[in-house]
Amino acid sequence: MNEPNHANATLSPTVMDISFGNFQAALLFNGLLAIALLLGFLIARARFPATYASRVFAVPLALQPRPLGFGVFSAIPKVLVSDKELLDKCGVEAFAAIFHARAMAVLFAAIGLPAALVLIPINATGGNGLQGISLLTLGNVRDEQKLWVHFLFTLYAVTLTLYAIFRIITESVRLRVSCRTHSLFSNRVMMVRDVPPEWRSEVEITEVIIPRVIPSAHAKVSKDHLAARNKLEAAVSGFFSKISRRSKQGTPADSESNTDKPNEIFADDGVMKLRPKHRSPIITGKKVDSITEYTKAMRDAQRELALLHSVENLEPMSTAFVVLREPIQAHLVSRSIVHITPWVMGQKFPSVSADDVIWANANTAYFNREWRFLFTKLVTFAMIIFWGAITAATLAFTDLANLGKSIPAFQTFLNDYPQISKLIGGVLPPVVIAILISLVPPILRLLSIFGGSPLRTYTEQEVFSQYFSFQLINIFAVNVIGSSILASFNAIKDNPSSILDILAISIPQSANFFIQYLLVRGLLAPSLEIVQAARLITGPIILFFFGKSPRSVLKRHEPPVFSYAESMAAHGLTVTIGLVFCILSPIVLVFVVLYFSLYTLVYFYQMQYVYLAVKSTGGGKFLFTAANHMYVGLFIMEFMILAIFLLSKNYIISGLMVLVVAVTIWSYSQARQFQAIIDTIPVSTVAGKSTLYSGGILFSDKMTRWMKYVVSSRPEEEEEEGTLVHLTKEESTAVNTTATNCAADIIIVHVDVDEDKTLEKLTVKKVSASSLYMDPSMGDVGLKVWIPKCGVGNMYREVVNEIVGAISENQVVSVGAGVNAKGNIVLSNGKYAEMCGL
Repeated sequence: MNEPNHANATLSPTVMDISFGNFQAALLFNGLLAIALLLGFLIARARFPATYASRVFAVPLALQPRPLGFGVFSAIPKVLVSDKELLDKCGVEAFAAIFHARAMAVLFAAIGLPAALVLIPINATGGNGLQGISLLTLGNVRDEQKLWVHFLFTLYAVTLTLYAIFRIITESVRLRVSCRTHSLFSNRVMMVRDVPPEWRSEVEITEVIIPRVIPSAHAKVSKDHLAARNKLEAAVSGFFSKISRRSKQGTPADSESNTDKPNEIFADDGVMKLRPKHRSPIITGKKVDSITEYTKAMRDAQRELALLHSVENLEPMSTAFVVLREPIQAHLVSRSIVHITPWVMGQKFPSVSADDVIWANANTAYFNREWRFLFTKLVTFAMIIFWGAITAATLAFTDLANLGKSIPAFQTFLNDYPQISKLIGGVLPPVVIAILISLVPPILRLLSIFGGSPLRTYTEQEVFSQYFSFQLINIFAVNVIGSSILASFNAIKDNPSSILDILAISIPQSANFFIQYLLVRGLLAPSLEIVQAARLITGPIILFFFGKSPRSVLKRHEPPVFSYAESMAAHGLTVTIGLVFCILSPIVLVFVVLYFSLYTLVYFYQMQYVYLAVKSTGGGKFLFTAANHMYVGLFIMEFMILAIFLLSKNYIISGLMVLVVAVTIWSYSQARQFQAIIDTIPVSTVAGKSTLYSGGILFSDKMTRWMKYVVSSRPEEEEEEGTLVHLTKEESTAVNTTATNCAADIIIVHVDVDEDKTLEKLTVKKVSASSLYMDPSMGDVGLKVWIPKCGVGNMYREVVNEIVGAISENQVVSVGAGVNAKGNIVLSNGKYAEMCGL
């Protein structure tokens, strides 16, 4: 690099001026917008608790976060809680997301601070004559002696990154083992696909639950039954709302009694006029009483459903759920080869929660899944090509300098309105690409389910990896290659023999787009996530039009679920950008640190106050996958730096870089060995320990009866034998009557405790183990009709008696629901779990 090169020809002065102007415009626009959004959040947080504290409504007192108050600075220490408190109250997956964002912020801060002090001054005085943002890149360095500093800094960055990767892997293993060995009933259940027909019997396989294939006619009756129930609830709730509003008399949701209060405001004929009516059939039919009609419809559907349930010769599914004594047994059996044909009972998934099963795929045959899988891969490949073309077109049409050269009138516009052109060039390309790429995850999720994915967690893992690869190709690769070629096109055309020297300088300059992209993602994305503008705007509208019953109101209050696939894949792309450009263009690290720092703060708040953990079989696996994705950025960074050293004809440093690549490959092979621990339970974690910590099974002397206790995942919190460990406000205890009973009953014990761990309430519900692993389309004959309490006159008792005349009395409930004096449905706080079970 001692001889003059064509660096100055790679980018014209116009391009470099616009590049720096784009950066200024993007920073100003995104920064001001992010500040406005955050100020809006601080103002709206206290006024809209249903949006900004939805998790508080949904979890028991022992799991609720600390109250924040109204002060901004006083609230920050209350949000930034300890890891133990975060893990205990929010769960493994929430803690894993925060741990990853925080680890990345620390990693890139540790790399970025020395880079700002060492690399940026060296690049700025490199002597290649670049301007604007490009002045701070490796492409501006001419003196090959200075490249030794970049090489040494590469060693430093690689060492820190490898340490961070193994730190994340270690934490992932700890979380995974803790989840898999916890005393949950689902941890002892193994899902087995493609069971041969001759084995689809509880007699052939001990301790097995084999769901039945639900005929379409059966599923239709179940759907009609559910629809009639929902319409009945809406009709009754609407009726109670009208009379409460007319009488200006409300009934608290927390009222312990449903006794009607005397009220002489209404005469019987006046009440009858308030009863809801509808046409049956719609439009052409006569008006009928809605409550009476929907009660009859539910009664008829329920009777037909009960008749279908009495049929015992339903075809068994090809998927079985095997119940074992301890979680580790489920994992050991899942590693075994069962059948001589490899795909028969080949897929076995331990620790499967019933809520995690995709029942639509539970009976899909192996070869049917195979052709579906092939089809989904072809569609995914077509999507990559299509989105890649769109991304390339977006880059081409938003390259204002090249457009100005091609269209003289547009060049005149750029000259007349430079500020507008800078704003368009700095904001429009990353925003358009971010919007286009956000459309991909829902499509990938649908393709995964169509391809036969058995579990929702499995689907999310697939979407996570595929979406990361998708972004890597359509955002990273297209922009790096496209920007380098587009920016250097004229120089290469004028002097083709200097293509290697030109690319060695132009490739680091592709960081300009990613700086703009990180400004959009790093400032706007976390701000939009915490503001939740869509829920804030649409929530009241949906509640006004559709909040006609306690069930629909509860639906509005449901906390959102954190989308790990989209979020972690987007973070993975940011990690890749940060690693690749930490040497080529160190200024990028400033925005990577900002990105992960903001997301850490946002996740601390969202996981404690907004998002609700869902039942899954993940248990820290997302964190392990994210650690492995870091190797992608590490390898790309090393190969790009090696290529630049080779293009610069510095063969000594290039040879040393080959050794660095070899060490990284070796470390990757070591990291992949942890995959087996992620997939199963290490024997060493339970060897020599009481079964209290390997499934919580306490055997009697004859070992014929056994009981599972709710136990801590930490041995130091051991309680006396035969007692419940009150770790959370609600825990489940499973009790099997005999070890050989394959259709054992489970006693679900809901334990309510105060913050000081004193027992407050104990409720017991007996359910069948086999009913937990049953296709929901089977329907429930005992479907609950959830109506609000109403204390006006004797309306409540009359309506209940009318409904009970058609269905069972214990099906009509009013748990936690009332009507205020304005006629609005109100729900009680602290009964979310009980209400969700209705």
